[in-house]
Amino acid sequence: IDQERENYDRILLMLLQGGEDLKEKEDEMLRLRSKLESVMQESKEKDRVQANDSKLIMQLSKKLETLLMDNEDLRDQNDRLNNRLVA
Repeated sequence: IDQERENYDRILLMLLQGGEDLKEKEDEMLRLRSKLESVMQESKEKDRVQANDSKLIMQLSKKLETLLMDNEDLRDQNDRLNNRLVA
């Protein structure tokens, strides 16, 4: 009976320690899940900002192209007017 009692106590101690380990791991899992959600939210925000930046870059590129073409046209027109004045 003493041996069985000793075995029972040892098993009970193992169960108690295992329960504490389980609680620690569950707490750690909750912290990691929270961190993951936070990182995913940050990633979504960065993706959104990058998409907006890309859109703005495209708009500015089109505007720059238009301004460069207008500038070239105005230079040509200026050259023609100067040639008329000289002639």
